[in-house]
Amino acid sequence: MIDHHDPSNSLLVLWLSQREYHIIWRPSRNFIYCEKNDMKASDQKHLIYIILISIVYFGFTGHFDHATFDDVIEPEDCCADEADPPSAIVFTYVGQDCSHTTSSQSSDSYSCDDVEGVQLDAEVIIKVVTSASSGVNPFVLFEDTVSLHETFVADADSITNNDKFRPLTTIEVYQLNTPVDVLAQRVSFHTSCSEPLAVGDQYGSIRLQGTRSKSDTCGSENEFDWGDAPANYGTTESLDGPNHLIVPDAPFIGAVAPDAEIDGAASSFASGDDNDAVDDEEGLRTFSITELQNAELDIAYRNPGDEVAYLAAWLDKDADGNFDGSDRAGAIVAPNSSGEVTLNFGVVPDLPSVLNTFMRIRISTFTSAVQLPTGPAPNGEVEDFEVSIQQSVLPVELLSFSAEEIDRNVMVNWSTAAEINNDYFNIEKSSDATTFEVIGQISSKGNAKYQQDYSFLDSDPWPGENSYPLTQFDYDGSSASSPVVLVHFEATHNLVIFPNPGFEEVTIMGLPNRSNAQIRIYDMRGKMLEYLEIKEVQRGQFQLDLTQYHPGIYYLQLTGTDISHILKFEKI
Repeated sequence: MIDHHDPSNSLLVLWLSQREYHIIWRPSRNFIYCEKNDMKASDQKHLIYIILISIVYFGFTGHFDHATFDDVIEPEDCCADEADPPSAIVFTYVGQDCSHTTSSQSSDSYSCDDVEGVQLDAEVIIKVVTSASSGVNPFVLFEDTVSLHETFVADADSITNNDKFRPLTTIEVYQLNTPVDVLAQRVSFHTSCSEPLAVGDQYGSIRLQGTRSKSDTCGSENEFDWGDAPANYGTTESLDGPNHLIVPDAPFIGAVAPDAEIDGAASSFASGDDNDAVDDEEGLRTFSITELQNAELDIAYRNPGDEVAYLAAWLDKDADGNFDGSDRAGAIVAPNSSGEVTLNFGVVPDLPSVLNTFMRIRISTFTSAVQLPTGPAPNGEVEDFEVSIQQSVLPVELLSFSAEEIDRNVMVNWSTAAEINNDYFNIEKSSDATTFEVIGQISSKGNAKYQQDYSFLDSDPWPGENSYPLTQFDYDGSSASSPVVLVHFEATHNLVIFPNPGFEEVTIMGLPNRSNAQIRIYDMRGKMLEYLEIKEVQRGQFQLDLTQYHPGIYYLQLTGTDISHILKFEKI
């Protein structure tokens, strides 16, 4: 059985006494060892069995016959042909220190050094140099700013008459600073193919993703999945379009794994990737949204790996031609799972002249790689879709909706042109235009072809702003809300303290809802006992604690931008 956890090293998994042991062969070192998590003393005899079986299976020749296992290690080792060293290497910046180094090369063939006190940031400058040996005829193959999880290519085509890597390659990672960039990490390793170059090897913050030589490619060279939404959504490489490195066991959208493209296929109907070799754009289950209703869309996924994945999607629900922060929704996907997630993007605005919009879905095990609708990701997939916008068909056509003050009350009026299967109306109210409560319910006419007029009297409006929306419900439970109307009450002449006299607490009533105010409490001799600042009140009320006061008469002075009042109260 092949061990896929570390395919560049683990060749065989043997099962003995219900225990899993990994037989590890490192061809550059000509040795084997047994690897098992939490090995106990009682397992030592099993180790002896494994060694004996290994000798019988492989033949006791002092080392393994490399040719016997070429079919296993060749796909991972990009130096199968020692006479054909790489002309380009694909790397990913992963932002980790040297303790995360894992290499197929012998320990004396590579090095990694962190500079003490200098951290590896989310954006760094990376410089790749190849040379015959340390400092001898160096060639700079790459030097540019790279972001966390970004993939970059060091290409030896710039070396005159010999477009291949030299035996020693050094990568320097610099922290961005002003005026001088500071070295944070330096790694070096062999690139002449005298040592393995294995996909997945990591040297500190640099991970090897693949190579290209004169005769072949290895690993992930040019194997990226791109989007196909219209260009204004940032789809192509020139616009930092979304691109996901295609790697084994990575999460993907839908049931079909992603195919590779050279660049984003920007198209008017987000169909550019649908028309290439494989149509892998099939993860979205719902292709329409409706005005004035919540946009809830179902998305299928598969995550065959052992890591948590992050699915993010952007729906341009206002059809402004951009994916912005308010367009985003996301979900966490469990390892070794498949299924569907439902994402809610909020209410779709009224767009009477718009027939379609667009959506982008990204998935990856790297959460930072799918925070934005553009840019690279080290694995996963991106899919773009055209989504139709349906006009809202409500059971009620609202002609008018208004609210006005009448004799210290608020009269709410509305009229409908026609009603179909309409059940009732809820009248709601809020003092902050955020949190609403139902203050009344009016039954409707059910079905009506002609204008119907309704009204509701709010006999207890709050000081300050009163916000009124109207929500209509039909017989099947669906609903729709009207725009909010405002009525403002000035209440400086209607302040009261209740109860008065009071014992442990009294309530100041009639305050403006959004007016900053100051309270000063005085005793009968005019001595100020307490000073309070009121930043915001709810429903025009504020509670005053009296537990610290002795029984007696007190004066409360209330001042603010739109209020000035003195009230007398008694503590009992």
